[in-house]
Amino acid sequence: MLWIFLIPVFLLGIITSYEDIRFGKIRNIFTYGFFALAIIMNVFMFVFYSIIGVQINYFYFLNLLINILIAIIIAFAFWWIKIWSAGDAKLFIAFSALLPLTFYSNNPVKYFPSFIILINTFVPLFLLNLIGVFASSFKTIKHIQIKEIIPIILIIFGFSWFSSSILGFFGLPSNYITNIVLIYLLFWIIAKISILEKYKLVFLIIFCIARLILDRTIFTLGFWKTFLLITLGFAFFRIFLRKSFDVLYVKHIAISKLKPSRVLDKSIIKSGKKYIIDNEKIKQKDYLVEATSEGLTRSDINKIKRYKKKLAFNKIPVLTTMPFAPSLFVGVIITIIARGIFINLI
Repeated sequence: MLWIFLIPVFLLGIITSYEDIRFGKIRNIFTYGFFALAIIMNVFMFVFYSIIGVQINYFYFLNLLINILIAIIIAFAFWWIKIWSAGDAKLFIAFSALLPLTFYSNNPVKYFPSFIILINTFVPLFLLNLIGVFASSFKTIKHIQIKEIIPIILIIFGFSWFSSSILGFFGLPSNYITNIVLIYLLFWIIAKISILEKYKLVFLIIFCIARLILDRTIFTLGFWKTFLLITLGFAFFRIFLRKSFDVLYVKHIAISKLKPSRVLDKSIIKSGKKYIIDNEKIKQKDYLVEATSEGLTRSDINKIKRYKKKLAFNKIPVLTTMPFAPSLFVGVIITIIARGIFINLI
């Protein structure tokens, strides 16, 4: 009976992918509507099984509810730190509610099986982009500075201490790749939260001192081998790839050619008597236009044009983004076929 859920899953994926490609947005009528449909279908299934006398697996529905709640929290967090637009976040929640837990059976993840959808979405997308990244590698290396490496060393030393515990809590394997991804995510969250970003160095030093005092494993050869590999991997993700993506996916366009929904690479903020482009965290009143995953509005564009004489630049860096709904839909399809992580298909 659970196979019937695939009908709305594919309908939602096809409709939202088309709309995201054609119009650049995902309408609430589909995300809210299919989420409500998922709830109705699960309630109907529960009642139907009760009526016909089929033994009900209460833990299934409890785990499904927990999965949906965590998906809502993760989606909200991704929207809040500007990784996703609101439409992308709501689409992920709808897919998490619609897809039965049996389709994660080959790689069950405790509490949050929809994490597999994220893996099957982002990893193939990352590998696809990696081809272009390596093509721009020589342009990137010359822009890397030593001062960018020091915070990375402190982050790895301080955070890797408990990353394995977090992975274990969710039933995920602890290895070089998963630790790098988790630490990168923590680093990203810190960068997006103003208070944490402001006192980042203080937090890192406290974590590092605590580890020096309490963790005896740092005096072993095995620790330094792991530390070196994770640091190199994280540095690759954080610096090399970020700068390569800038080369590939950041385009500088004239103010006269700005259009609604264009996503700014960095915010436009006040600096003295001029407005500059920067990602620095400032008071809300000092923003001319803040970079958000939702993109520019008509009002934002008019404001930029109105302050044109006070701008310290002639062109604005915007992201040459690709619609995310099709990528997320592909991640869901991979999950259904592999009944877990895409590696099962290899």
